[in-house]
Amino acid sequence: MWWHYTVTLGAAQDAQLYLAQTPYSIMADIMLAPAAAAAANDIMTAELVELKPGDYPVYHGVYCDSGACVGYTVPDTLQAWTQQAVQDPLYAAETNNYFDAANNLGIYIATYVSQPYVGR
Repeated sequence: MWWHYTVTLGAAQDAQLYLAQTPYSIMADIMLAPAAAAAANDIMTAELVELKPGDYPVYHGVYCDSGACVGYTVPDTLQAWTQQAVQDPLYAAETNNYFDAANNLGIYIATYVSQPYVGR
């Protein structure tokens, strides 16, 4: 369980750090800002590919000011997030007592990383 949390948190931090280091001229361009956000998502995808949480994938994304990074305005805040439901077959008997055993959803783990964009 902790491994899943650690990997997803690291992936969100790396993607958000990539966006934070993106030059102002790119973040202000309507053609380049979405590409920068896609590259940040690709960073997360590459880091999350090793996780096997169960039946459900790891959902993730990046936001600029709580919306899509589209370049119409330069963001004040950058966010990266992940969500997953980790199913644990080894300790299912113990964890089902505390989590949603009826639907076999497992343990819900979410990470959220945010920081101001200062631009350059």
